[in-house]
Amino acid sequence: MNVLITYGWCRTAYAVAESLYKAGYNVFVTDSNRLSMTRYSRYVSGFDLSPDPFLFPEDYVRRLSEIIQKRKIHALIPVHEDSIAIRKFQMLLPPGLMIACPGYEDLLIAIDKLKIVSIAKECAVETPNTVEISSFDDLDKASKELGFPLVIKTRHGNSGKGVFIVNEKDELKIKYEHIVKRFSLENYMPFLQQYVNGNVYGCCFLSHNGDILFSFSERYIRCKDGGFGTSVYREQSNLPLLENHTRKIVKYLNWTGIGHFDYIVSRDKQHAYLIEMNPRFWGAINLSTKNGYDFPNGLLNLFIYKNAKQAKKYCKPSTKPKPSMWIVGEIISAISDFRNGNRFAFLELIQHFSSALNCATFDDFRVSDPLPLIIELVYYAKQFLKDHGNINPIKDEMLR
Repeated sequence: MNVLITYGWCRTAYAVAESLYKAGYNVFVTDSNRLSMTRYSRYVSGFDLSPDPFLFPEDYVRRLSEIIQKRKIHALIPVHEDSIAIRKFQMLLPPGLMIACPGYEDLLIAIDKLKIVSIAKECAVETPNTVEISSFDDLDKASKELGFPLVIKTRHGNSGKGVFIVNEKDELKIKYEHIVKRFSLENYMPFLQQYVNGNVYGCCFLSHNGDILFSFSERYIRCKDGGFGTSVYREQSNLPLLENHTRKIVKYLNWTGIGHFDYIVSRDKQHAYLIEMNPRFWGAINLSTKNGYDFPNGLLNLFIYKNAKQAKKYCKPSTKPKPSMWIVGEIISAISDFRNGNRFAFLELIQHFSSALNCATFDDFRVSDPLPLIIELVYYAKQFLKDHGNINPIKDEMLR
């Protein structure tokens, strides 16, 4: 069977490609950038260039249709939030194509951080105190209710994008107005949340009609840009509270497919506050697949055979769990730490790599498939220079 996966520049697509290749599928990949790390993997049979799905969604899906017919693709697996464009314009795709993601309306609900907070409250799942903002005049009252520090959040965003911590009243007004004008969010105002201390965890799952088939929890040990950025080093976690919270929301959404929730867990582990939902594959997926939770193949089989029992077969937990490291992410994290005054950041980076060699698996490196890591390093270096040293550049369309 020929399978097309999207968003090939990122390590998530690389992990998905590896899982499907090892299960016997012919894997093809597409991306808007020629420097796509997954393109250069031995797990991939072919690569095709496509438009940016955020800038040109309809053109993107038209191009996918051409690729699907050219490559004789049977199944399409969206790796990122390009799934929204794919579902919106799926009438442009060949009939009979299997698309392994939820429907358009479900995706729109799940991607909206404010809606997910509201749903969590209905499910009796804890969230940080949240205030919706209708106009700039609401800021003063909201800040008095939440106190400082507080968090400004755009309703859309990923990988820490659209999240801004504010420490005082004057800073709030300036930063909030700048965000709204910079990203043209006048009709989709960011909301405010209480700043919650704790450790960041994730819970990922595969579900069918609201019933979880299998789930996996992870603790973020280090993150790319402080405590709330993308994780660069994480380990498996056994925290029933997260799985209970996740099960409630998934049931409410009647969700079919994969997904991922971020939580902040209190130091005593008695409280878990939902932060957001990712209705797609998540950056740390390598951790789950290497520990026996094969979400890519579980998802594909669920959508092919419509058989939950068949999908469950891809959950075979490892008896010896391993942590996982994102190599390029660790380098980015060291750059961020150095900029923030840590003179020993690069020495610590060497120590992190040294310790990981003995116990960890890597998101973006395989001894038998080294080229993708090299391409990923080149891609990020090029973006770093292009964006004048910005380590987490934002595409405006991702926040709208």
